[in-house]
Amino acid sequence: MSGESLYETLRRYSEGTMYPLHMPGHKRHLKEIPDSPYAIDITEIDGFDNLHHAQHVLKEAQEHAAALWGARRTWYLVGGSSAGILAGIAACANRQAYETAAGDAAGNTAAYRCHKKIVIARNCHKSVYFGAMLHGLDTVYVYPRPLAEENFELNGRIVPEDIARALDQNPEVSLVVVTSPSYDGVVSDITAIARIVHERGALLLVDEAHGAHFGFHPAFPQSAIRLGADVVVQSLHKTLPALTQCALLHLCSSRVDEAFLARTTEVYQTSSPSYVLMASMDLCTREMEKNGTKLLEDLSRNLQRFYEKAGRMQYVHAWHADDPSRILVSASGYLSGIELACLLREDFGMETEMAAPSYVLCLMSVGDTREGFERLTAALWEIDQRIRNGEIPGENLGEGKMGDNGMPDTNMHPAVMPLYQAWNAPACSLPLKNCCQKISTEFVYLYPPGIPLVVPGEQLTEEIIRLMEDDMERGYSLQGMADPDAKELRVVRQ
Repeated sequence: MSGESLYETLRRYSEGTMYPLHMPGHKRHLKEIPDSPYAIDITEIDGFDNLHHAQHVLKEAQEHAAALWGARRTWYLVGGSSAGILAGIAACANRQAYETAAGDAAGNTAAYRCHKKIVIARNCHKSVYFGAMLHGLDTVYVYPRPLAEENFELNGRIVPEDIARALDQNPEVSLVVVTSPSYDGVVSDITAIARIVHERGALLLVDEAHGAHFGFHPAFPQSAIRLGADVVVQSLHKTLPALTQCALLHLCSSRVDEAFLARTTEVYQTSSPSYVLMASMDLCTREMEKNGTKLLEDLSRNLQRFYEKAGRMQYVHAWHADDPSRILVSASGYLSGIELACLLREDFGMETEMAAPSYVLCLMSVGDTREGFERLTAALWEIDQRIRNGEIPGENLGEGKMGDNGMPDTNMHPAVMPLYQAWNAPACSLPLKNCCQKISTEFVYLYPPGIPLVVPGEQLTEEIIRLMEDDMERGYSLQGMADPDAKELRVVRQ
């Protein structure tokens, strides 16, 4: 051990020249809170309100956020979007649905039943699965359709017809959870999905953690808040100038019991919320209200210039899906994602958000400067030149396509046991190679983005085991398993 404190390590890193192509969205130079955090770190003393019983300054701050984003009501989340997702699932999936029938108009309690099944887009963040597990919900998975455009192949959109099919086959479902945008910036048709969900009497929760900037400028997609979702969760810190962990939970319709949702937010958040984080959320809201359009206009222009210049490169490909602030860069056939990320870090002093098997993700935000964009452009041009000069050897002359981010398809490992049952089932540890046809009791995921490769209750096949082994051979770290070396997996004891 170096003996250096975490604070000292952070301070030394911040004084260096590494440029962040990753979250948080303030990019370490929008000094919203110039004071020492210790100077403004307080508790629920007189005059500063209480987040869980907000009546004054915090109530006004949250109302301010609701008005700006267009929600019926908004709650501050100091535990990130994960806390909001857990609270939303608790409030929506466990709701008691009134069944209208003859003789029940007076409110006969026998007419109420609790739905215990949830539809989940299989590319959702791990917190969605945790929510289903905690509440003993049976899960129905809908998989994204592949998205293949230009030189990129990604896990794509959740198709409304697939949601309709899942609900028609499972009429007892009370909640549908969809992630939009995805980590790679793919946006699903929330308007159509919401209509289908509501026609069948269910609720729609949208994990919009990576889309807090949506709806403020026409260059970026519209927010699910205004497209028919019932509950929307956003991470301010991912794309806007707010400190890490800052997020918002938005109530968007009258279909959800507001009082019950307020109660669940208290369950999944600390009783001692950070006033530093809440101050950051309030400042972020005010900044977006005052300068949001200009900030996003500047970002849009920087992105447009970047893509125009990058489009002239021969071997390095830069592309975006629906959200142009997510730059996907590949030098497929010459550099793996890890190799490209290492090259950008070591030779050019730029840290990417995520390295997939054959591409890197650069997360750009309102905190990025024109100089930062120019620095990225110059780095990629230099890498393209090195490939052109033969300094970086390859096999396919730069014509290869970027592969997807490793999420398996629906046939790779079917769900054969309810998630919550598998999580609590008697288990034993087996070498990974011996787990074929066994039922996992653990999550397995790469982080980022935290989308599970394996969920408890899914049957392990040769394909998924091979995918996990390939990921480790490429240098990726599998997480979620009890074995930190990922050589063994806990499976249902048979």
